[in-house]
Amino acid sequence: MNIKTSLVCSLSIIVLLFFGSQAIAQEVNEPKAEPVIEKSADEKDKSDQVTSDTKTWETISPSGALAEFKMPVKPRLIERTLKPVESEPPIKVRMHLASANQGRVAFVFNYHDLHRVPESPEDVVKILQGAVIGSIANVVGKKVSQKQIRYNEFLGIEFVYQYAQYDKIYRVAARTFVVGARQYQISCLMEANQFDEELAKAFLSSFRLLPAKPEKAKPPATETPATEPPATEPPATKPPATEADAESNEQGSVE
Repeated sequence: MNIKTSLVCSLSIIVLLFFGSQAIAQEVNEPKAEPVIEKSADEKDKSDQVTSDTKTWETISPSGALAEFKMPVKPRLIERTLKPVESEPPIKVRMHLASANQGRVAFVFNYHDLHRVPESPEDVVKILQGAVIGSIANVVGKKVSQKQIRYNEFLGIEFVYQYAQYDKIYRVAARTFVVGARQYQISCLMEANQFDEELAKAFLSSFRLLPAKPEKAKPPATETPATEPPATEPPATKPPATEADAESNEQGSVE
């Protein structure tokens, strides 16, 4: 597994900040500013009262993600198509993000499919480590902590890092998992001096994998039994004429 792919396709590609009711998406060699999202009064009231009690949060199950998570408000979807390796097909990164507490907290869930299933646990660790390195390097940050975790039988890494931007220090708590040929990452971002560990933990712990929907069973193919053509009786054949028959015929034909 090419570690370059995991470096480029992790959350490190796009750093999303929701502070000040603004979303800023940064891509490699192509910075973009996302439009400001105006919220209704109800959404503002709800997002301004967010706590770590996830009972009041919404369960989000994005179509095709085969996973679910909780957010205090409905997220919006941002998709980016990237081509980290020239010889490989493009990869689509899907990100669901929301802000709360007057934009002081950002919740981000993203996933993408790898080019192929990792061949060994060592390959999985390389991909996970690539996400950690890439996420921190992209913002010129500093790692605070890191530990290996598991979701069921799937390996993952939980890590915390900090970085400076706009004269402020931000802290990010994140978890990333590799499940088959898919990589998930879930992150919570706040200002470092106001970082709520319980709130971040509540969000990260809300991640759940969903069972893949079984394909509809195809009806068994029914073979039409072979039918034999109706038996035909061979035409009746006369026995060969005997000399007696010949004489009889000759006698009968005499008038």
